[in-house]
Amino acid sequence: MCTFFDLAISQQVLAGVSQGDSFTYEFSVFWVSSNPTMAPPDEVYSLNETSLIHVAVKEVGGAIVVMNITRFFKNGTSTTTQAFVNILSGDGGGFGLIIAPNLNKGSVAYPYALLNENTTSNAIPIMELTVKNYPFGQREVLHAVVNQTDSSKYVRVSHDIYFDRKTGVMLEWRIEQIPYTTPTAKIVLTWKIKDFNINETASIPNQEQWPQTIIVIALVAVIVSFIYLRRRKK
Repeated sequence: MCTFFDLAISQQVLAGVSQGDSFTYEFSVFWVSSNPTMAPPDEVYSLNETSLIHVAVKEVGGAIVVMNITRFFKNGTSTTTQAFVNILSGDGGGFGLIIAPNLNKGSVAYPYALLNENTTSNAIPIMELTVKNYPFGQREVLHAVVNQTDSSKYVRVSHDIYFDRKTGVMLEWRIEQIPYTTPTAKIVLTWKIKDFNINETASIPNQEQWPQTIIVIALVAVIVSFIYLRRRKK
């Protein structure tokens, strides 16, 4: 028997980026502690070696975006890995870098994650739609704030994220981690967009594809809201 979700998944939901698009982030890590004698964990020193992160879109197929991620280190070297992200579920190593385009306040990025109890933390509720200025111009952005307490390593992980609404590309991401081993201190990681090279004409689905895409996302949003309310009542 074909369910609503089988039907929705089978529809074409288009990403807002296209092959050849790229974006570069300034990356930094901070150790914040009220105790000046407390040494940061080794991971802070390791992460602090990264200065820039470059993301290049290699391939786009419906809801799947494949990208090459290059980390540039302070010593002049670099490493490149390949990752993908499903803009409906958040699956893949590119989680958080790209979401579905043209969402609104009250939408959920990666809405299909709510259908699987093992991946509900992938779902990102959009709290605000606003406008921000960047070196490459003014952009309409989606603001999300997520607090996680289900980590085996951290007491709490807080995410403060801004996405470009038109393309779904992450523009800013601040992550605060409070380790169980040092609950009076925290690790702060920040991503901030530096270069934004997007072919926005190619990123826009044609008029024939828009109605189908909008209907699928709207129906999924309704179902996700219903599931969320049922879980709250339980």
